[in-house]
Amino acid sequence: MESNSNSVPAVVVVDDNSRYRQQLCRLIGKISPASIIHEAENTAEALRISEKIQPNLGFIDVVLEDEDGILCASRLKNLSPLTRMVLISAYPDREFRRRALTAGAVASLDKKDLDTASVRQVIEDAFR
Repeated sequence: MESNSNSVPAVVVVDDNSRYRQQLCRLIGKISPASIIHEAENTAEALRISEKIQPNLGFIDVVLEDEDGILCASRLKNLSPLTRMVLISAYPDREFRRRALTAGAVASLDKKDLDTASVRQVIEDAFR
């Protein structure tokens, strides 16, 4: 297993909607061009990637086809404890936010609020 400390920042984006996932990856790439960005469409793929690279940051959709995104975040946190995770959702809900933070996420954001400024702030906090 490779540790990602003291190396190029790594990000994993977990979302079963390929169009949204690619859009978020492009935004992250513009904000942090040195980052290596990995895409996963489901929990199994996210776990494989995270085990290998130990990402600095993960953006995880709350609603995934194969598994609840909050459970995915919890499993990723167990596998890669130093990864800062942000749960994202098109369905803002206080219960999602509470469960996301309980699962180890540092933030829970509404997808419609993921603009350059909010993503930049998350990245800057994660890569300090």
